[in-house]
Amino acid sequence: MPSTSMAASTEDTITPSASWFHDYATPALSAEDKLEAAQKEIAELQEDLAKHRDRAFFLERFGTDPSLMNFYTGFKDFATLKGVFQSLKPSAVTIVRWSQIQRNSDQDKINRNSFRDESLSLIDQFFLFLCRIRQGFHEQDLAVRFGVSQATVSRILLTWANYLYVMLGSLQIWPSRTFIDANMPAGFRDVY
Repeated sequence: MPSTSMAASTEDTITPSASWFHDYATPALSAEDKLEAAQKEIAELQEDLAKHRDRAFFLERFGTDPSLMNFYTGFKDFATLKGVFQSLKPSAVTIVRWSQIQRNSDQDKINRNSFRDESLSLIDQFFLFLCRIRQGFHEQDLAVRFGVSQATVSRILLTWANYLYVMLGSLQIWPSRTFIDANMPAGFRDVY
């Protein structure tokens, strides 16, 4: 005699209807119709992406407009900015966050690749820094423009300021005293 509990469990099992996972009322699309629908969706997504790209505040948006490049960065055009960045890039790829250096004085504990994992590319981090020093944008403003947190902006600014000080601080930007004396106007020679 079969067990009553076993018989009850097989009768209580609900089998989903066929329409639960497939709609038999709608005819299947042909391969051409599927391709056309996919191409239409791709075109709509590309149009959407183009609209968002125009609103995004990243370097590539301003690369073709020298006046905007000069306004935001102080560089005369994109080629000049890219040249400076390319000269910094070999050592910038190993840049270490300022906060990480403060926490870990032991060089063995510092992760040399951690700063590259930010949500901004390295060149956009450089662009963010240049926007700050050229236009004086507040950290909150930069956070909104670049779509990152204010803490991330603060870390990027501190890190790039220290990195550029180390990289560019040794460059001599003032002429020597002998050069100044040799080229000084006669009116200034008596006073200085």
